[in-house]
Amino acid sequence: MSENKRSLLIIGALLCGTGFLMADRNAQDPNGGVRYVDVDKCFDAYGQIASQVELLNIEFKGKYEAMQAREAALGQAEGELAIMDPSSVEFVEKRFSLETEQLTIERDRKFLNELLARRRMELMYNSYVAVQRAASELAAREGFGAVIVVPRELPPQPIDLVGAIDSLKSNSVLWTNPNYDVTEQVIEILNGGG
Repeated sequence: MSENKRSLLIIGALLCGTGFLMADRNAQDPNGGVRYVDVDKCFDAYGQIASQVELLNIEFKGKYEAMQAREAALGQAEGELAIMDPSSVEFVEKRFSLETEQLTIERDRKFLNELLARRRMELMYNSYVAVQRAASELAAREGFGAVIVVPRELPPQPIDLVGAIDSLKSNSVLWTNPNYDVTEQVIEILNGGG
């Protein structure tokens, strides 16, 4: 083989090798890459969340109804107080008792509201963890590089501009390609399928 042919083969091999290296470095794995999930859509379609929300609503509905009954009884007792002699000892004792009950009801309502808010936050947290696990399972199975949360759409004319700006700042993703939405597959895993 002549020296020129050998040099051309070596140069050709080097160029091909460099081309393969460059192509490999820039090429995206067809199964890898980033996918996204709409967490709100997952929450809406996740059967376990719906049943837990319903149980929570049933539990707290009874507690709020009992609170309303106490408030109604207090209102009735205040009506009875209005017809009593304000200078009597019985009036003073009953007024003190009713004021104490009013404060107790207000304290109990505040506690009930805080308890409901905490239980909802726990439910939201546990649901988010379930979505994350399902997305993790799907990504591991399909070989995705990452699964991100799709950014929420902002209202066209936000009333609270400070809140809107804070929401914008918290979005690290500005746009997602609809072809990479894996929300339905994550929902399927959440609900015991796939």
